[in-house]
Amino acid sequence: AVGEPATVDGRKLTVSSIERKDSLSEYDKADAGKVYVVANVTIENVSDKVQTYNVFDFRIQTVGGQVLDV
Repeated sequence: AVGEPATVDGRKLTVSSIERKDSLSEYDKADAGKVYVVANVTIENVSDKVQTYNVFDFRIQTVGGQVLDV
């Protein structure tokens, strides 16, 4: 849920906002029946070691449990 932190593998992740968009620019438009999901996520290292992260570490899971890889 937005604003509710979750700790995974020494990283505390908090989603501060979610926005659904039909387009990201005049060139990036979602296909019919689809939307872009833009999430603002804060990542905090709560371990005692260096942690890396990458945009590809994140995926969307539908209410029905389907994981969408983009």
